[in-house]
Amino acid sequence: MAKYDLHIHSTISDGQLNPYDIFRASKDLKLETISITDHNTIKAYEKFKEAAKKKQLDLISGIEFNAGDHANFHILGYGIKDTDSLEAYLIKYKNSNIKPCLETLRLLRINYNIDLPADEITLAYSKSGILDKNCIAKALANEGHCSSIKEAYDLYIGRDAKAYSPIKKLYSQDVIKLIHAYGGVAVWAHPNLAKIRTENGERFFTDDELAQKVMQLKLVGLDGIECYNNNLPMQMEYLDYLAKENDLLKTGGTDFHSYKNTVSLGCEEVSEEDIYKLKQKIKKNNCELEQN
Repeated sequence: MAKYDLHIHSTISDGQLNPYDIFRASKDLKLETISITDHNTIKAYEKFKEAAKKKQLDLISGIEFNAGDHANFHILGYGIKDTDSLEAYLIKYKNSNIKPCLETLRLLRINYNIDLPADEITLAYSKSGILDKNCIAKALANEGHCSSIKEAYDLYIGRDAKAYSPIKKLYSQDVIKLIHAYGGVAVWAHPNLAKIRTENGERFFTDDELAQKVMQLKLVGLDGIECYNNNLPMQMEYLDYLAKENDLLKTGGTDFHSYKNTVSLGCEEVSEEDIYKLKQKIKKNNCELEQN
């Protein structure tokens, strides 16, 4: 029986359950330890940790960063000690990208005769209240200019489109450094879903490329690999091998967004030993932060 799930998204980012419903479902499923890892925000933890405690759930603070190295390249941060300071940093970072987003809207008007008022799409599509590229992509899809967010990037605002305006990105070494700066533990999320960009599009990493990337990330401080994930389960054994070969932590989760895409919460492959080692590493990193 599954007892743990270290990769869950709530309505604070792009999930369909609010934290209270996640706690209720987790308790019903007899989960013991969970982490809400919303995209580029950690505000769920401070706001809802008491609610988790009332449900007798062990809630580890978590966040999932989008890193600019490759397509669908994400780094998880666990056990962040100073969540308020990290959230303040992320708000400042997001605000720094408003200007290129406004430029994207200008280029949409000029090149495609598409007028999307910044204030309206921010209100409609931004949960943080800050305009970003995903707000624009959602508006393009929902207003019938394309069929999906991915197509919005491909046709209009991606790097090969006429309305492309580059934003400031955080790369893996920046993200890992940032996680450590706030006392957290850095884990490569679902490596089996990351893609390399090529002239002919995007493709998944080969096994050799995964091994090489893991070694590169370890050199800049990576603490672990998400070996167990509902996506592409046939690669779990190889990711497990890479973690052991590089002396890295092993974590896992469902990457839960909704019941539509995930059968349920809870990742059966995550062991008690995996959770213990993660918590020991969090404790170590938190202590080092206090000493500095």
